Amino acid sequence: DLDFDLPGRERYNNLLDLVGARTQVVEQSQGGGGGGPSEPPTCESPFTEDASAMRDYIPKLFDNFSVNSSESIPGRININPAPRVLLVGSPGLDSTAIDQIISSRQPDANGERPEQAYETWPLVSGIVDLETMKRLMPMVTAGGNVYRAQIVGYFDEEGPAYRMEAIVDATQSPPVVKRRRDLVEQGPGYTLDVLGTTVEDGP
Repeated sequence: DLDFDLPGRERYNNLLDLVGARTQVVEQSQGGGGGGPSEPPTCESPFTEDASAMRDYIPKLFDNFSVNSSESIPGRININPAPRVLLVGSPGLDSTAIDQIISSRQPDANGERPEQAYETWPLVSGIVDLETMKRLMPMVTAGGNVYRAQIVGYFDEEGPAYRMEAIVDATQSPPVVKRRRDLVEQGPGYTLDVLGTTVEDGP
């Protein structure tokens, strides 16, 4: 019988440390019996390195466990919309892996690629190996709670326009505007085709 009340001796800094992990179970001697000492049995982690298995267990693992006790995590690179220049600076990503990430990702979540809700999707997709993903984990994410928005007030026809930028931190409730920047001197920044115009009702 295993004693689950004993404290662990290993410290995990990454949830992916559980993938493919093995441990030996040292049994207490029952006394008596002949023969020399036997090799302690080895227990293998149920989290295997099989890509199809990862696709099933990683959402459950990452939704229910963490190795970070902080309420929020400092800024990381969102691997889904990140431009190439940021990916180039990420450890372990060569040009081939970067090309595959950019061509495979869907920056706008639409449910077609649910695995991309987790930063481990390049591992699940076979783009990077386990060790590379472990090195990337402290620096990347697949989401976040800090948002940047540009708000534009304008007329459909010729006329003045007002534009501002806001950084909103939603890690707390209610969300807090961390920065506000006036962009009115730079004009509306977008064409009417992008901003949209009011559709007038017919007679």
